[in-house]
Amino acid sequence: MQILMTNTQLYMSIGIPTLAVLIGYLSTVVQIATINSRITDLTGRVDRLEQKFDLLMQKFFELDNRMSRIEDRLNLRP
Repeated sequence: MQILMTNTQLYMSIGIPTLAVLIGYLSTVVQIATINSRITDLTGRVDRLEQKFDLLMQKFFELDNRMSRIEDRLNLRP
């Protein structure tokens, strides 16, 4: 007994798994692009945070310099 396959059955047996693999590949590419954009946003936030930290440290050094000058004027330094 020989089982024959029509052309339509052959195309479907090859085409459906191929289509499933392509859809899986495309969804992976979309996920990678989304992760990449989120990492880019995070990098921008970290850069802004570093700028704010630098400004805070600059203010701290200014305050330290002012306190040193006040201590010098009042002869409070040991």
